Amino acid sequence: MYVAPMKFRALIIIGLVAATAVGFSACGSDDDASGTTDGEGTTAGTDLAVEGSVAGVTWTLVELDGAAPPDGVTATLVFDGSSVSGTSGCNNYNGEATFDEDVVAISDQLVGTMMACEGPVSEFEAAYLAMLAASAVFAVDGDTLTLSDDSDNVLATFTSA
Repeated sequence: MYVAPMKFRALIIIGLVAATAVGFSACGSDDDASGTTDGEGTTAGTDLAVEGSVAGVTWTLVELDGAAPPDGVTATLVFDGSSVSGTSGCNNYNGEATFDEDVVAISDQLVGTMMACEGPVSEFEAAYLAMLAASAVFAVDGDTLTLSDDSDNVLATFTSA
């Protein structure tokens, strides 16, 4: 079967971006100092709230600007070292991010897949990605991650459960 060169390049680029996003999502370690895990994607014996650790955990959005995501839409966030990745409702994304103490900085230049999204999902995705770029402070309380702006206004709430 012959594939036109332009389509072929587009398929390769989309495949590479998707593979990168999946790779970033899978890079977190569930091992604690003793090498054991609790099987739930978090480190056994470690209190995330005490250490303020967000790395290697898949955080699922439960609230964006005070509202739940649209029905059937899932947005996730994974920090891994100096990168961030996840799903933004319709597409996968990844890019640079730093977090230290309670400060977070997520690049406003994230890369992602380019699937066409229906109206409400597209609007949600744009708001989600804008929220990530506006995030300045994070707080972890058990299995809940909260992202806030630099004025401590809560932008989004995630759960690891």
